Amino acid sequence: MKWMGHCLLGMALGIGSAAAWADYTAVALYAPKQVGGWGSGATQADAEAAALAVCAQAHTRCAIRYTAAVAVATDSEMLASSISYRSRTEAEREALAGCGEPACEIAATVEAPGLYALFTVHQGEDMVGLYLRHGLTSQEQAITQAQQQCEQRDGLRCTLSRWGAIRGELPGTGTPREIYAVQTDTD
Repeated sequence: MKWMGHCLLGMALGIGSAAAWADYTAVALYAPKQVGGWGSGATQADAEAAALAVCAQAHTRCAIRYTAAVAVATDSEMLASSISYRSRTEAEREALAGCGEPACEIAATVEAPGLYALFTVHQGEDMVGLYLRHGLTSQEQAITQAQQQCEQRDGLRCTLSRWGAIRGELPGTGTPREIYAVQTDTD
């Protein structure tokens, strides 16, 4: 997809508190029906059990699914993202391929543990950007709060595109990381 205009990419720290952070997060999915569940816990096994329990409320054939990395690529006219279940290298390669221009570069890659939510940003019917929120520990943070924060930035409409978990122990304290990539029309 090609958009004309100027690309802006920014990073900022989100709002969060150390008390809200769990040690581990997980996501369980049943992909054919697009259902899933989030979980967090003191151990990876606890997080996985919690995610499976939530997913099982919608379907009995859920499985834990981890993302290895999320990448965003951009140049002055294009913007693309990729989610890889294998590696950072694969996520970056696919994001660059999706961007499709020789001048495209990787603007951001996330591979640290935590939940993430990737939103498409719309102005009217046109997709004009991407918003990635990472380091979240709950479904509410990832979907509700992240969407509100996305829409508050420029008053544009944000639609959840992908969500998932990157496996591993979360830092003891910290705040979610926000990556905001927007394509704006200069005409």
